[in-house]
Amino acid sequence: MKEVISQEIIENFLNGSDPEQYIVGVEYDYPTNKIYKIIQDPEKGKIVKEDTFIPFLWVGDLTGLNFYQNSKALQKKAMTKYGILIKKLDTHGNERLENGLSYIVQCLKGYQSLISFFREGGIDPWGEKTKQYFTLLSPVEQYLIDKKKRLFKGIDDYSGVYRFVFDIETTGLDPEVNKIILIGVKDNHGLQKTIPAFGEDGEKKCIEEFFKIIRELKPTIIGGYNSAFFDWPFILKRAEILGVDVQGLTSIFTRRGITEKEGVLKLANEVEPYKQHVIWGFNIIDIAHAVRRAQAINSDIKSWGLKYITKYLEKEKPNRVYVDGEKISSIYLTNDNFYVNPKTGGYRKIGEPGTENLLTKFPNKFEIWPGRKIVEQYLDDDLYETMVVDDSFSQSTFLLSKLVPTTYERIATMGTATLWKLIMLAWSYENNLAIPAKDEKRAITGGLSRLLNVGYSKNIVKFDYASLYPSIQLVYDVFPDCDVMGVQKSMLKYFRDIRITYKRLAGELKDSDPVMAEMYDRKQLPIKIFINAYFGSLSAPQVFPWGDMNMGETITCTGRQCLRMMIMFFMKKGYKPLVMDTDGVNFETPDDINEHTYIGKGLNELVTEGKEYKGIEADTAEFNDIFMRNEMGLDIDYTAPACINVSRKNYIIKLIKKGKEKIKLTGNTIKSKKLPQYIVEFLDEGLKHLLNGDGLSFIELYYEYVDKIYNKQIPLAKIANKSRVKQSVEDYKKHITKTTKSGSLMSRQAHMELIIQNDYPAGLGDTIYYVNNGTKKTSGDVQKITKPTKKQKQEYEEKYGVEMPNNFIEINCYMISEKDIQENPDMLGDYNVLRYLNTFNKRIEPLLCVFKPEIREDILVDNPNDRQFFTKTQCELVNGYPLKEDGQDKLDEVMTLSDSEVLFWNRVGRDPFFMYVDNSIELVDQYWVNYNRKVVSFQAESIKNNEDEEIIETNGHDYAYHATHI
Repeated sequence: MKEVISQEIIENFLNGSDPEQYIVGVEYDYPTNKIYKIIQDPEKGKIVKEDTFIPFLWVGDLTGLNFYQNSKALQKKAMTKYGILIKKLDTHGNERLENGLSYIVQCLKGYQSLISFFREGGIDPWGEKTKQYFTLLSPVEQYLIDKKKRLFKGIDDYSGVYRFVFDIETTGLDPEVNKIILIGVKDNHGLQKTIPAFGEDGEKKCIEEFFKIIRELKPTIIGGYNSAFFDWPFILKRAEILGVDVQGLTSIFTRRGITEKEGVLKLANEVEPYKQHVIWGFNIIDIAHAVRRAQAINSDIKSWGLKYITKYLEKEKPNRVYVDGEKISSIYLTNDNFYVNPKTGGYRKIGEPGTENLLTKFPNKFEIWPGRKIVEQYLDDDLYETMVVDDSFSQSTFLLSKLVPTTYERIATMGTATLWKLIMLAWSYENNLAIPAKDEKRAITGGLSRLLNVGYSKNIVKFDYASLYPSIQLVYDVFPDCDVMGVQKSMLKYFRDIRITYKRLAGELKDSDPVMAEMYDRKQLPIKIFINAYFGSLSAPQVFPWGDMNMGETITCTGRQCLRMMIMFFMKKGYKPLVMDTDGVNFETPDDINEHTYIGKGLNELVTEGKEYKGIEADTAEFNDIFMRNEMGLDIDYTAPACINVSRKNYIIKLIKKGKEKIKLTGNTIKSKKLPQYIVEFLDEGLKHLLNGDGLSFIELYYEYVDKIYNKQIPLAKIANKSRVKQSVEDYKKHITKTTKSGSLMSRQAHMELIIQNDYPAGLGDTIYYVNNGTKKTSGDVQKITKPTKKQKQEYEEKYGVEMPNNFIEINCYMISEKDIQENPDMLGDYNVLRYLNTFNKRIEPLLCVFKPEIREDILVDNPNDRQFFTKTQCELVNGYPLKEDGQDKLDEVMTLSDSEVLFWNRVGRDPFFMYVDNSIELVDQYWVNYNRKVVSFQAESIKNNEDEEIIETNGHDYAYHATHI
């Protein structure tokens, strides 16, 4: 067992042992090898201090790579020339450290000389064939690690950082032809200003004043919303066209003005390129990135639009002024007068029908505003919302940047595995440790996700383990051997303990001091990110050098056994398991649940000794006392009156929060960000009926919608598809000439084809609305006809008077203007009834799992005249009857170790029931304990003896099958 590192040492390391405060940024000058610290001094404001450092990199054994022609003399001469120092690092006898990057190379003559030393010797640290021998951080990261400094020390909360946000209003989306009419700026020190672009050279002066304000205020962070994609490119292009000296205006601390560089935004498992804008001495961020990163891991966030996300945070102003995008410039430039309700933000143009004598009819309710004031208020409200969203979503970025030695901009966009990598590189540097050779990435057994009971269930409880994977690691010591000092375990424990402290304080202060409660809740957020990121890092050796696939699989396989432990215990108590998903299980509670009692023994930190527990809490406390020790513990995530389990990872829960009903949807089978509004509205109403157990009302509502769709009574605004313009027409035309990996041409995009067909002047970022008007349910929006039928040829000739060309591109849709969508939300029109009915039915079909098998096939129709009539009894909701034979997992298969689990437990030579404490294993179903041990034993013996030549395929439970015949 490795010596435990004290929490004081861990805290001192994470916060940076150097005491210097108020560093909010670091810049490096390559020619002079000088570091510049950007200081947000509480009294002097923003200042720059110069510093130096010795650049370094980690390197492995270069033997056999012909480095300096394998000549020690040439290498020594070059070391003198470039000021190179080489030091052997500690490996503690660990094989992976010995085979890893076991040397650190420092350079007394600067970063460029460090790189030149290797390149002159014939090795490029970034070369495809040699980069595996190096780990090289940016100079800024090297400096922070070398000097043990961290950003924002002395600034405890994000509100203490000097922040500046901006937004622009334009006459359109294309800066080549459209103009800026307003720029709004706001900071967290009281500034709020709109900069108009009126008069001669008005736009040019507007842009110049914007940069002059930044130059004068020198904020620490400059942020906009979707600014990397729209605001910055628009401003810079207009400045270029108008001859604004942007380089001069942005050369604030140096002679270097604003620049652009390629950035990468990490969104969960995806990456997205973007243009990062850089002004020396400033942190420039796109606040939308923080929201999108949160959305990628939080399915409750349906959109990253500014208006939506402000409402999601429940921070919207009651008198928020909204102006449609295409109306902004006309309202602002014509400057007509409007009646405005200052309490609601609503407004009507004076002279419109219904505005006669408004001031007389409703005294003291309306004010008269010119159009410019309305747009300026709209811009002010945008800035307010931008700052509010930044307050909430950038807190974790700020707090993480106080711990991780890198730039604020990188923290705002990087993946979580890289967080741990940087932390461990810093620890290794401070402790003279080698960097381990990377483990080989391989597939491992994942978490256990199963659906045991399809359909409608009532009286639900979801139990889940508190931070299951980190807790497994801490309790059962699941850490890589190459962490020779055991710092990863110590850090994980530190993060867990401090997060629990913050959560406890947030809970205790929720009523008495909500401001402090919110502060503690904010502080626990980045810690949660760190904790949850560790398993992903451990299972990603290609990113995290300390990754260990065996340790990663130990965690997942132990987690699977913990779920089975839960099922065996609660089934004995009368609970019915419904859904399993990685760290928790949904159960239907027993009828006599309120009669369950238990006196706590205090054997787990979640259980109070001597306390009497009742109901679900009684069974939870008993489980924790029997099975859980130290950090391991079972929680009640939620209780719910009803749920619908559709398929694995797809379920619907009816929750009661603060006395209000809330429906939680999980899984893409039910919900989708691209779901048409007509289906969304049906589901909003229909799911309420189902969760209330009212199948008949659901079916009646379904037939009402079928009738509306069939008779074209669904408004076009609710049925239209929408797509965002992400490339110019010219780029699109080039794109469709390219081929996929399979050799076929790139797919055509309906909205781009419509832009071309209608010669529509779309700009980047525009939203195009369109409706399919084909005649068949198989009529795609855009499709290539390579083998036309006789009928298709005939129809084409009748329509166009010529023969159908080869590879004809058929467009089965038409555009609707955004103006019609917004101003005529109830407008009806032509659409492909068969296709939209088919889309509707496909989305509804999975929900039929709640109905009795004998009526399911009669419910869905393509024509309202074919509808069936059912009684209330026929429409009673059921569970346990999947739509397909394989649509529901079997309990015995779930309780049996999978082949990959069997192989794993034998590979590591460990009992799959090792996690049972004391004699607790005797309190679960012995059949499954004995059976699974038998399965593991059989597989081990079959490998050991290898007496026959039978090959057992690992495609489910083959080892279990053979074990039953021993």
